[in-house]
Amino acid sequence: MLLCVKEDSGMSIVYTIHEPIQLMSPVKHKLSFSGGFGELRSNHFHAGLDIRSSHTAYPDQILSAQKGFISKIDIKSDGYGKSVFIQHPGGYTTVYGHLERLRPDLEAKIKEIQAKEEAFEVELKFTEDEFPVNASEFFAYMGNTGASRGAHLHFELRKTATNEILDPLEFGLGVEDRIAPVIKRVKIYGFGHDGFLKDEKIIPKSKLIQPISIHGDFLGIAIDAADKNNQSWITTGLKHIRLYVDETLVYEYHLDSWHPEDARYMNAHIDFHNKVKSLGHFHRCYKLPGNCLPIYKNIINDGLVAFQPGVEHKIRIEISDAFDNKTQEVFSIKKSDQPVEMVTSCVGDMVLYDQPYQWDFGFGQINFAEGTLYESTPIVPDSFNNLLKTAYSPWLGIKASGVPIHKKFQISIVPTKLLNPELKSKSYIALKSGLESRCIPGSVWKGDTLIGSHNQMGFFSIMVDTIAPSITPVTFRYDLRKAWSFKFRIRDNVPSTKVSQEVKYKAYIDGKWILMEHDAKTRTIRHEFEPDLAPGKHELVIVAQDERLNQRTYKAFFVK
Repeated sequence: MLLCVKEDSGMSIVYTIHEPIQLMSPVKHKLSFSGGFGELRSNHFHAGLDIRSSHTAYPDQILSAQKGFISKIDIKSDGYGKSVFIQHPGGYTTVYGHLERLRPDLEAKIKEIQAKEEAFEVELKFTEDEFPVNASEFFAYMGNTGASRGAHLHFELRKTATNEILDPLEFGLGVEDRIAPVIKRVKIYGFGHDGFLKDEKIIPKSKLIQPISIHGDFLGIAIDAADKNNQSWITTGLKHIRLYVDETLVYEYHLDSWHPEDARYMNAHIDFHNKVKSLGHFHRCYKLPGNCLPIYKNIINDGLVAFQPGVEHKIRIEISDAFDNKTQEVFSIKKSDQPVEMVTSCVGDMVLYDQPYQWDFGFGQINFAEGTLYESTPIVPDSFNNLLKTAYSPWLGIKASGVPIHKKFQISIVPTKLLNPELKSKSYIALKSGLESRCIPGSVWKGDTLIGSHNQMGFFSIMVDTIAPSITPVTFRYDLRKAWSFKFRIRDNVPSTKVSQEVKYKAYIDGKWILMEHDAKTRTIRHEFEPDLAPGKHELVIVAQDERLNQRTYKAFFVK
């Protein structure tokens, strides 16, 4: 890291220049990827590389990508599962997610803190003197913990000071890539002077031959494209997109870095309507007004181009990857002189993206803060009866299919039928999900009003739950003398929008707290026997509690 001094109006300003880090491979086998940097995932860009297992009989060893020190270990039942953060000289941090287990000294430290806090989910932070590592030093094994669907390593590179996400492929990993990205389809939009969509067409690459006619006064472009490299059959994210109209660069996308808290803006970057309709992920080559991602360069009029009547506009789209493999498509577009075939009218309340908005249903409210939407959008409020016996209010909500939400909005509901005081703690705000519903965690009473928040459109109601979670043996039996672990499934009758918060639990053997690892994706908890457990008969007690404080206790004896 270099400290430089700049003279400015007689004052000395000290600023930092980061020396580029040279990453070593975090695995011993040849790198192969099941997920790439910048991939379009649900509600986020993929922040790193997913590195495949070697598929050997034993878990793959994970190595430090450079010298540094372990600065944090995070244990979660979802997300990255068991993850390690290694801080390196020069202002960089590497992240290793979905790990199975760590080096014995690190595992001992984790268990010490878990026992102290009597909790599976813990966060441990360390100084540079506690757990230093050298480049390519073993510290963990590859796993499938957290929100993983198979053994792999999620590997990230970040700036330590700002937590910005960086592309590991740009920092020395030995990856071969001679394959250029491809454009599969182009979507063309025609917007009117009023900002409403007048026309849209999806054109396969093979049909980009004749001049394409489109209605409207302003032109917008989106592309369905993907990239690969020589070490992966999986498509990865695009690095660069440039849009030229009549050889003028009007839009440039450069996915070099972003902050994790900005990842949800991905829903503004893509054509969200197409995603909802399962029509593919299209990169917009124009910027929505409420999209605050810092990845757009050299952009003119947000990438929208005014049509010139009677003129064929030459369109050139150039895409490239981190290794500068390039592809381009050239075609032309003209403004249609035929009668408008599609007219979009404003139905509902026009909600401005940069202003707050409130709907009042009489028995409840929905409140949008400024910046909840990415663009001004017509939204239709509605309410109807909730006929379920456990319901204490009608459904209220907003109908706006295919509209992405950036910030959580507030839902406030007052019961419309008598709710006994003892049932207040058993109440929750439910999100309608087909014929069923899910619980929105974190709802709280303020006087006679139940208040919660959510980040997806839908319909909401007050409901009551008095049923305790279930505790079901999976690999538990009386005779465990030859077993090294046992597993249970814990599940609540009311599923949550956040599965890891669905049920809290504690477990004890002979009255002493024991560690049971929680896997949110399978709703299971698992205990590995400690070597100091004496042979003989023991009592197991598991206590599970949902957010409404409904509690169930499971008791059983076993021999070891």
